[in-house]
Amino acid sequence: MKKKEMTITELKDQLGVWQEERNAIFETIKKESRKANEQEEKRLGEIAAEVAEAEYEIKLAEARNKQRPVAQKVQQPKGNLLARAIRSRLSGHMDDEVEALLEAGKRSMADSGVKANDGSLIIPMEYRGNFVSAQVTGDGTELITEDLLGILQPIRDSLVMVKAGATFLTNLKGNIGIPSYSGSSVAWADETGAAANGKGTFSKVELSPKRLTAYVDISKQFLAQDTLSTDAMLTQDLARAVAVKLQATILGKDATAANKPDGFFTGTPTYVVSGAASFANMIALETAVPVDEALVNNLAYITSVKGAGILKGTLRAASVAEGFILQNGQANGYPVYATTGMASGLQDGTDEEGIVFGNWADFVIGQWGALDITVDPYTQAGNGMVRLVINAFFDAKPRRKESFAVGSLK
Repeated sequence: MKKKEMTITELKDQLGVWQEERNAIFETIKKESRKANEQEEKRLGEIAAEVAEAEYEIKLAEARNKQRPVAQKVQQPKGNLLARAIRSRLSGHMDDEVEALLEAGKRSMADSGVKANDGSLIIPMEYRGNFVSAQVTGDGTELITEDLLGILQPIRDSLVMVKAGATFLTNLKGNIGIPSYSGSSVAWADETGAAANGKGTFSKVELSPKRLTAYVDISKQFLAQDTLSTDAMLTQDLARAVAVKLQATILGKDATAANKPDGFFTGTPTYVVSGAASFANMIALETAVPVDEALVNNLAYITSVKGAGILKGTLRAASVAEGFILQNGQANGYPVYATTGMASGLQDGTDEEGIVFGNWADFVIGQWGALDITVDPYTQAGNGMVRLVINAFFDAKPRRKESFAVGSLK
């Protein structure tokens, strides 16, 4: 039987169904304090394959829709939906499209189990319009979806940890326990000798929603614009404000607090290396990660922008012919990512930059609910600005601390 073709919206909805099924399996394993049985492992593998295929189909369909010239469209969104929602809060007048947007945000927040602030705009992280009939040149009439608002993707794109390969879980519901496996061991034995117990140890890392707060000031003149391009820019600004704060926390050195994730440099981290940058120190960082025990597929360095500059100017060896430590975006064959969010001012001299090496697939970032926006027309009123106070809900932890090595350089 021919496989039924699905629209982009149907595929994305199906991804949510698979995510819930996967979470249910993990929850059962957690409650029963055991490892996955053969049937569960098989189903988890099937879900992973189905998710990969669906994500590929979505990318393919979105690329095809962008490339095909659209000759006629029956329905279009009426301009700047996000800015209209903000204007509606300022004026007190709300149209049907804005009401539908905010209702979707409230449903998303309720599903996550997170309580929103009274009086806030609750903006869904992703919001799509209804099917739109379109005549595509060279083809017949097709049904395509309108992506009216998408905040999650620009947040994801702005996170350097995700670029390095971190796991990003979205639309979570309540606290979630992420299974962590220490890895099994194997050994040789005589032909008739008893086999040693090589099973590893299951544990869990629990993520819970924590409120991240940031703000963006926008001009009233910009807010008055009614175009999709200004909507996209506003969405990018909101996403960047969230991503910058989240990234600085994860890679930072702020003190431990119950209402936020710990950073890699929180408290008194164990520095594998410190001091002047050297190729030997880079190798020491790499060898500190037990790559034989991790599911290694996303090994990379993350450091500060200044730290990357130091590595670009430091020779691998005394001879210039050996080249510099960081060349063409890599150090010793591993990608190097730079961000202003990385901790700096480290060690006694407060002159060293943070650097982390690890298997970033073992780092998990969780996201809950919608974007909670408080519209403040007063704080920056004298400057002709409106302040948007943003509340989003995230948590982030390594599944295996052994998968990461922390250092500093100057």
